[in-house]
Amino acid sequence: MNVALPAIGRDLDAAQTGLTWVVGAYVLAFGALLPVGGRLADLRQPQGLPRRARRTAERAKVLGLSDRTC
Repeated sequence: MNVALPAIGRDLDAAQTGLTWVVGAYVLAFGALLPVGGRLADLRQPQGLPRRARRTAERAKVLGLSDRTC
């Protein structure tokens, strides 16, 4: 977010107070949606992510892209 603030300020012709509102809105939206998304992911498939990560690591090992063990 901090990297994009100068460009956002130029594009919106915003002062420092306007950028403060942009950051506040971003933090509020992210903070509100992160727990909801996590809960939905848990309800959908609780073990899906670890299983997919393990499969990806195994495939990388077989293809010679990684020397780590699973």
